[in-house]
Amino acid sequence: MKKLLFLLSATATFFLNACGDDSSSNAKNDVAGSSESIVDSEKMLVAYYSFTGNSKAIVETLTGMISADVVEISPVEKADFAANNYAIGDALIDAINKNPDDESSYPAITASVEVSFANYSEVIVVAPLWWSHMAAPMQTYLFKNSKELANKKVGLIVSSHSSGISGVEADAKHLLPGNNFTASLSIKAADFSSRETKIKNWLKAEF
Repeated sequence: MKKLLFLLSATATFFLNACGDDSSSNAKNDVAGSSESIVDSEKMLVAYYSFTGNSKAIVETLTGMISADVVEISPVEKADFAANNYAIGDALIDAINKNPDDESSYPAITASVEVSFANYSEVIVVAPLWWSHMAAPMQTYLFKNSKELANKKVGLIVSSHSSGISGVEADAKHLLPGNNFTASLSIKAADFSSRETKIKNWLKAEF
């Protein structure tokens, strides 16, 4: 069995060089009309946070190619994270960066479904890039579940307007130390319309 853990991180085009995106999905996902899985694997988990809708679109494209369950992450405190010249989202990231090992540094979240991580050797996590970092709500999810997610294969897909993804990769590796990470996939604004081809090629190359 080939293993797959995708850490997908997505960003909206309106967060200067880093942004969040919209959120709205379901728990268990079997996309209607999806094609046959291109990955030889048992069930995978996709966990994602979306603010503008980019992450959700990437998840929908991805789950048309693989068999996976899906959990949506949402912040308890709803806010326009781009408000006041992006000050809200920036403040959340700054709080995490100051004390990354302190649970109180992370914003409270809810998950659309509770899952048993023991059922998955592959997990797909989707989140926007904010200020060159992984979006704060997804950081919370990984921080809270780092022990349960240990020893799984991690693949990272980052959607950003134009920024590089090294900061998001660093966040993922700090939050999930010791995990087996694949090469990451960056989907920038200019590539968004061709995301299906990029995701398919990435899956075939890495898994």
